[in-house]
Amino acid sequence: MFYNFKKIVYILGQVELEEIKNVSIIMNEEEAMESISTIAFDFCETFKLPLKLYDFDPNGEFEDRKMTIEHYETIANLFNVIFSVEQEVANPYREQLQMKNTLNISAFKKKSKNLLKSFKDLVKTGYISRSVNPQILIPFENSEN
Repeated sequence: MFYNFKKIVYILGQVELEEIKNVSIIMNEEEAMESISTIAFDFCETFKLPLKLYDFDPNGEFEDRKMTIEHYETIANLFNVIFSVEQEVANPYREQLQMKNTLNISAFKKKSKNLLKSFKDLVKTGYISRSVNPQILIPFENSEN
């Protein structure tokens, strides 16, 4: 249902907007990452917030996301936004729960026509987490569809 609106979805958190100190994106599939990059940087520029890209990989395989990081570095320079990357061998969603005063941005795509199944998919993939931080979900469509 949310995907069909083709609108950005804002999920309230327990942290007030005035308390937000930075914006974070946890890396996932490359196409999704590139599709949300300009929206994320535009938000950061508008609200004068730094953007932190988190590359958490339980296996420590960071090399395959090098081009995505370069893409973000290039756009950071265009938007004049403070940008950093953190790479750690860690569970991404466990780490997200520990973040403080952060606005989390994620991409989401159409999963299923069944509303209950779609909601379960959102929860399972971490788009909607137990994080106290607010979240912005940006719809994107795979080029394969």
